Amino acid sequence: MQAQPEPLVSVYDAPVSNVTQKRDVSWPELAGLLTADPIFLDTNSAEEKAKKGAYFVRGRCNGKRDDEHLQTCSLVIIDIDKPIDGHHLPTPEEIHQTLADVQHAVHNTATPGRSRIVLPVKTYNKEKTKSVQWAAYRFCRFRGLNFAFAGEVKTKSQPWFLPQTTDIFDHQVYAKIEGELFDCGLVKVESEPIKPEASKIEAKPGHNHLAAFIAALQTGTIHEAAKVYAGWSRRTTNLTCNQIFDVVTVLIDLHCSDPAKVNRWHHGEREKLEEWFNDQDFAGVAGAKPDSKIDGSETVENILEDFEVKRSYVESLGKEEFLYPNLIIQGHILVIVAMSGGGKTTFLF
Repeated sequence: MQAQPEPLVSVYDAPVSNVTQKRDVSWPELAGLLTADPIFLDTNSAEEKAKKGAYFVRGRCNGKRDDEHLQTCSLVIIDIDKPIDGHHLPTPEEIHQTLADVQHAVHNTATPGRSRIVLPVKTYNKEKTKSVQWAAYRFCRFRGLNFAFAGEVKTKSQPWFLPQTTDIFDHQVYAKIEGELFDCGLVKVESEPIKPEASKIEAKPGHNHLAAFIAALQTGTIHEAAKVYAGWSRRTTNLTCNQIFDVVTVLIDLHCSDPAKVNRWHHGEREKLEEWFNDQDFAGVAGAKPDSKIDGSETVENILEDFEVKRSYVESLGKEEFLYPNLIIQGHILVIVAMSGGGKTTFLF
């Protein structure tokens, strides 16, 4: 007799509440619920959705639905509701074709133009929610699906409605129930970095800062690598300091090979580096000049600044102290050019 799939996800009946009776289902069972006829709504209001909407969470809850009682996580849920860079939002059919090699379900939601992807994954700890969510988003972007990152990680036990619609003929749903599970390792680190929303990245030609950061993390390096990547992000994007360090933290969780260093990052190192970082002068806007004390950059601009003619230098002209009348000035560099035997050594000594 074939073993039944393990229950991995808690499903709740309507209406939405953190004490609604639940049942735990396997991925094939959840996929069956996602591909069944949608719940029909009379209106598209939040009240109507909550009243009629059975829902599920990203894992199994032991008791009531809240973060404390969420035991394990087995799903990544991605809402596609915000376009990026002028691209149209991908349709459920386009998403299904793009993700054809991994298990998934995708359907449009009751809000016109929006879709939802549900990916079963290997069971992960709820504290890794942001990391896994970000990896799945990057995976979709690298596959050519253009949409903004919605996050959906603040409440780890967040409920998601089973499919609803106000127009039964407009509903679309696709699923792949068997096959490979999505894995964070599928994300290609050598690909071009994702451009964060509201940012203007001007990377140095031929240098991929994201790939360099990930490569450093894979060797177990955190502090200096984070400092360099955060400095580059601050100079080239409009993200706030906190947003930058959220991204840095996600990448550390995903790629750092030293668990002890990851633990230290979460228990004080991030806070200290972010506090120091926030005090630095970045001119407050994207496009600020590189600062070698922050991100280790050593550009032509940095080097030539030492030779800039400044007001203080101009004001000092005419006040030099000569060590040898009209020839050798204290503190200056003097180059004496002469052929061999021309008396250079005799002159200086």
